[in-house]
Amino acid sequence: MSPRWEGKEPELVREVERYRLEIVGLTSTHSLGSGTQLLERGWTLHYSGVAQGERRRAGVGLLIAPQLSRHVLEFTPVNREGRFPAP
Repeated sequence: MSPRWEGKEPELVREVERYRLEIVGLTSTHSLGSGTQLLERGWTLHYSGVAQGERRRAGVGLLIAPQLSRHVLEFTPVNREGRFPAP
């Protein structure tokens, strides 16, 4: 994984804590693949991006505070644009 924020995770966590946010949606992450990453101070980042070999021009993520992360049972990416599937 080499998303646009790679190496900037501590700064990202500091900023969301500064504004006292608990859930933050990220767009245009340019991430590769999908998954979950545990960040400093217990924050969790769920992300979904493009497949290997595709141009990295999409990707979304959800940054979740430690007090909420323990309530997330599963992360299932639907698509890299973060859209919900049509009913």
